[in-house]
Parts: sequence; structure tokens; C-alpha cells
Amino acid sequence: MATTKNWQFYIMEALAIAGFVLSAAFTSIFLEHPDSPVARTTLAVHPFQKSIILGLVMGIYITSIALAAGKLSGSHANPMLSSAFFRIKKISFTNFCAYCAAQFLGAIAAISLLDLTFGKLFEHPLIDYSITKPKPGHSLGAAFIAEFIISFIFVMTTLFVLSSKKLEKYNALIAGLLIALFLIFELPYSGMSMNPARSFASALVAWKWEEIWVYFVAPVIAMLLATELFLLWQKSLGVDAEGKPKLTDGIFGSLAISEFPSEGK
Repeated sequence: MATTKNWQFYIMEALAIAGFVLSAAFTSIFLEHPDSPVARTTLAVHPFQKSIILGLVMGIYITSIALAAGKLSGSHANPMLSSAFFRIKKISFTNFCAYCAAQFLGAIAAISLLDLTFGKLFEHPLIDYSITKPKPGHSLGAAFIAEFIISFIFVMTTLFVLSSKKLEKYNALIAGLLIALFLIFELPYSGMSMNPARSFASALVAWKWEEIWVYFVAPVIAMLLATELFLLWQKSLGVDAEGKPKLTDGIFGSLAISEFPSEGK
């Protein structure tokens, strides 16, 4: 049940996604805008190398924010992750709604701030309000499949890692590594969103809605499939008297995800 003290967690979630949006936008402007110093280097004609830089920057950001806030709010910074934790009953419905609201508001605030302060730079066609969309030569169908695949991998990996007492301490590093790899290799296919709040914020400020359905439908379906498979896997382990998965001492240690502090217990 949410309490007034949980406002610190909601603010943390809003700041986490705002920081992600700002970091991604500033890096993209530096790498892609024709007036950037990068445009006068050989890097300008090497999109894969630029994707590596973007992936490293955002991977480091995700790792850092997860280390800083992961033990507090859970550092979801993504409605898709919050939905997954609600589905497996690790956060209440009240906190789920508050988390999602904070994430959407944080993303919208960040995109609005960028538009107000870096208007012409941010609106340039090569930046285009940080809208998530497939690169030229890739279809919306390919974007849908790509978003589904990376969302499924991210949710399933996160749930599995957090359920293992031996692996959960590496969750921040693994999350950052996955984000970096997705940005390096998947970016051309869909723009690498995996985050409905982030995609909605850019579409809202730019008022461009053509592709937005992909970035809601694909991640949600992937999340639902990943969580259902995770729950089936946990059920196969058996449950204790309280209905929780039994703890085991196998190669990955005990297998049960802890409750989040934001539940105010």
C-alpha cells in the first residue's frame, strides 16, 4: 500500500527517466547534428561507431542509476518494468499507477525542457525530438519485431537476475550491458525504445503519432509473455506455505524476488 513517504520513490522514478531522456538527447545531438564537432570528423560517416558511443553512454547511465536507486524505488524508469513487477505482485496497484504516472511525467518534462532550451537543435530532422522510429530502409513491421525481441529479453533477464540471490548484485551491470548492446545492434530497426513513456513524450511534444502504436503494443506483449513464462517457471519450483516459490540452493542460489521498499511495509 502506498503511503505519503513513497513520494520520494515516485520523484526518483521521474528523475531516473528524465535523466535517461536528457542523456540520450544530448549524446544524439553531439553525434548526429550537422553543426556538432563530430560532423567534421570521420566519425560522421560511421553510424555503427556512433551507435557504440551512444550505447556506452546510455549503458553507463543505466548502470549508475540502478546502483544509486535500485535498492530504493527499484529504479524501473520504464512503465514496462513496473507492469512486470505489478504482474508478479511485487508492487501494489497504487504504487504501479504512481510509478507509471511519474515515469510519463518525467519523460514529458525532459522532452519539453529540451524543446524549450535547445529548440532548433532538438527539432532538426536528424534529431527530430528524439522520436523513436525505424531508420530509413527498415519497416514498421521490422520495428515491431525488434521491439518485441529486446523487450522480452530485457524483462525476462531482469526477472531472472533479480530472483537469484547470487546474480541480483550484478543486476545494474547486466541492465546497463543489455541497454548498450541494444543501442549498438538494434537501434536501426526501431530506434531502440522499449519504453512507452519515453516514446510517448517525444511524440507528444513533436505531435507526431504515426509510429507510436509500435512502442506501446510490442513492449507490452513482450512483457506479458515474459512475466507469464517467469511465473510458470517459478511455479515449477514449487511453493511454500505462503504461496511463495521455495528457496533453493542450486547454481543460482535462492530464487525469489524481494518486495520493493516502496510498498511501505
